[in-house]
Amino acid sequence: MKKKIVVFALFLIFILPSFSISQKEFEKNLTVYKLDNGLTFLLYERHDAPVVSFHTYVDVGSVNETYGITGISHMLEHMAFKGTTTVGAKDLKKELKLLDEIDKCFEKLYYLEDNGGSKEEIAKLKEKIKKLQNEAEKAANIGEFDRIITEAGSPDLNAFTASDATQYHYSLPSNKIELFCFLESDRFLNPVFRQFYKERNVVAEERRMRTESNPFGKLLEEFQCLCYKYHPYQIPTIGAMSDIQRYTRKKVKNYFKKYYGPQTMTIAIVGDFDTEKIKPMLKAYFGRLPVGEKPEKIVTKEPLQTAVRKVVLREKSQPVYIVGFHRPSIKDRKADVAFKAIAQILGNGRTSRLYKRLVKKERKAAFVGCFNGWPGNKYPSMFIVYAIPTPGTSIEYIAKAIDEEIEKLKNEPIKEEELKKVKSQAKADLIYSLDDNAGIAMLLTNYYVKLGDWKEIFNEVDMIEKLTPEDIQSFAKKYLRANGKNIGEIIPDFK
Repeated sequence: MKKKIVVFALFLIFILPSFSISQKEFEKNLTVYKLDNGLTFLLYERHDAPVVSFHTYVDVGSVNETYGITGISHMLEHMAFKGTTTVGAKDLKKELKLLDEIDKCFEKLYYLEDNGGSKEEIAKLKEKIKKLQNEAEKAANIGEFDRIITEAGSPDLNAFTASDATQYHYSLPSNKIELFCFLESDRFLNPVFRQFYKERNVVAEERRMRTESNPFGKLLEEFQCLCYKYHPYQIPTIGAMSDIQRYTRKKVKNYFKKYYGPQTMTIAIVGDFDTEKIKPMLKAYFGRLPVGEKPEKIVTKEPLQTAVRKVVLREKSQPVYIVGFHRPSIKDRKADVAFKAIAQILGNGRTSRLYKRLVKKERKAAFVGCFNGWPGNKYPSMFIVYAIPTPGTSIEYIAKAIDEEIEKLKNEPIKEEELKKVKSQAKADLIYSLDDNAGIAMLLTNYYVKLGDWKEIFNEVDMIEKLTPEDIQSFAKKYLRANGKNIGEIIPDFK
């Protein structure tokens, strides 16, 4: 372990300062290709190995939701793996008829549950639903979408939903690009929301496990609602349990139709291919996607916070302390890079001020860290510092120490040597992110969609390089305000 640390230190001191990431060289291999229907491809040729990574960025997340359908973006992520009218279909006509019948049964079930239906009638209806679901599964090839991609050689088929977006990614051998084109276009052109109500139960269980039965997850959800009074960032990605339990296929279909069109999709393809050769293939498959309605813009703004807010949970858990401050969105480039530096200086990593003080020197915290741009960064978001006290250490002690370090950041310019480490780390992070196809694909889509230009990946390092101690102090003073704090605590309670 010590040997690895020494090697990394030598890398930062001797190799990194002389390393120049050539944007021009990168640009030579990158093509931005737009279809007539609005879908954008970021095509980056990289012939290191006969592998290609694909990253589909759908510009929709929980920030686009509203009451009654919270968590539905995440539900749709699950549904995107259930196959299409082609993939996973066996007796499609029979299956679709059964799925419609299941929908009607659930509508009746909700009516009975809401209007005092008898236990016997409800139980009988549930038994009927179970039978119909089994018949529908027999009429389909369940799991065929996953099976095809895995058998084709993908080691990383997955997806994730967050506040700002839903993202799908996997890799395949370079001779399987047409397979990707067919499968990825087909799942957004001809979806069949198979096993919908079963999968809804899976999502509900996910909520129970990650939030309701997890003290830290519960604190984060309470803290999120505390931080936002008006902006839809207050909506947790997993959604409310009551909404999850009342999702219908109709609701999901309507949401899909509104947000899952080519106008909200950006796809990065990175790896071993010839751009000009695959363009016709991309047009043939993805050009089939019909243009949908353009989702309305989110215009609600969170007002300036002028009072300290606090939430306290008493749980059978170790103590946890969180403090958060509102900060600008990623589009305020100077503020964004300044906060990345502030996170590095204050709480991220073993050389950060809080780690050295609370973990190494005083041994008052088991862990400290920062969340930057939480729960998203497309809109003005949060800068968060959190810590887990060691046994016998009070939360009040941790809170005081964090406040003291924040005040130092506001009142004393940091040393150039400390800032130099932050700049070196930023370069190192970029180098590592550009070290594999999947990392490049993810960076390209995220920067292109949120900032309108993939070149911001490189511009960001230049901006960090130009940061001064005065910049850090100025942004800390402006945004880390004592009367703008949001505080979350877990107080151990084992009674």
